[in-house]
Amino acid sequence: MGAIPLSEAADVARFAVSEAGMFLREHQSETKKLKLPLKDFVTDADLRSEAMIFNRLRAFSYQHQIGLYGEESGGVLNKTGRFWVVDPVDGTNNYFAQNQEWGVSVALVEDGETIVGAVAFPCLDIILLATTNDLNVQLFSAKSLLAETFRCTNNTRYLADSSVLTDWGKPSAGAKYNKQAMTILEKLAAHTRYPFFRICCTFGMWEVVRGTREGYV
Repeated sequence: MGAIPLSEAADVARFAVSEAGMFLREHQSETKKLKLPLKDFVTDADLRSEAMIFNRLRAFSYQHQIGLYGEESGGVLNKTGRFWVVDPVDGTNNYFAQNQEWGVSVALVEDGETIVGAVAFPCLDIILLATTNDLNVQLFSAKSLLAETFRCTNNTRYLADSSVLTDWGKPSAGAKYNKQAMTILEKLAAHTRYPFFRICCTFGMWEVVRGTREGYV
């Protein structure tokens, strides 16, 4: 296998999350729940978004021998080789509840290392992009596709002054899952200022990157 052209891979990933994100935003009010679990459910939008992303990635993947792994359709995750990892709707609960805190994420992994990452927040008109060739986070407008380099400007120095986000995790973790989440929240409440549940990993990390929160657990 030859080397992957990271700039091309980044463009493919960016257009994949942009295309799916625009579709999801347009059809958010029409989404339907397909699986019944209270928290870890799937909507029709998850499946349609993943199919759109796979279609966008497929030609480049075939050319460079890259596998596909989706949160909904699965696949094989190995410590070696190349594969795309796709979360078609990060924050499905938020998406279904008609709020803005959800995203679309795609990562290209090679031999266990993420070499390209793209995240779209369609309701904010934002796409974030990074590669191992350029660790600065590139911020795009989904409308203009004009990039700028983004740097965190948060100068909080003390844990007691920090605002930290956490998440519920996966209900599939079993009976301990609620207890573990509440234990984390209690510890954050004891040592930080105003901990929050976000229910969308990428959105929580975005808040850390832009400096409006100090951490994500």
